[in-house]
Amino acid sequence: MKSEKIWLVVLLISAILAQFALENSFSFLGGKINLILVALVVLINLMDFSFVIIFAVIAGLILDIYSGLPFGLISLSLFLTALLGELLFVNFFTNFSFYSLLIMGFLAAVFYHLLFSLLVVGSYFVGLSDFLPKLTDFYGLLWQVLSAEVLMVLAYYLVNMLSKRFKPIFLR
Repeated sequence: MKSEKIWLVVLLISAILAQFALENSFSFLGGKINLILVALVVLINLMDFSFVIIFAVIAGLILDIYSGLPFGLISLSLFLTALLGELLFVNFFTNFSFYSLLIMGFLAAVFYHLLFSLLVVGSYFVGLSDFLPKLTDFYGLLWQVLSAEVLMVLAYYLVNMLSKRFKPIFLR
């Protein structure tokens, strides 16, 4: 069990580093994929909630360090998204099924981006930031929601392939 958590931490650090690589890329995928958000939704389904909160805060703080926005906007958005995801998982989506993961991923991506946009706009009007999102920046929301859904499908099949915990016993 201890080695499983160590591998999970290594994979999550790899996801954070891959997120940096994708954000700073000038390729087609630059800024259109949010691996941290996908990992957060999958972790809500698989891990203890305290681990999910720790991951959300640490990943958010690391992303905040390299962001040009006021410190704490990304970590606050990820933290509140983790809270919403846990609330949805406990009350509505009680299992790790394909459809529940897709719906949770969609809702988490939309909530995260709307909350993050509101925080950025609010920090602009308060005078903490000189960045005001344009309407074209909101089109990126569509790309990130679509890419999150594609990655949720891949994550679901990867978890089902690697783990026997989520397979029904009567189908074996």
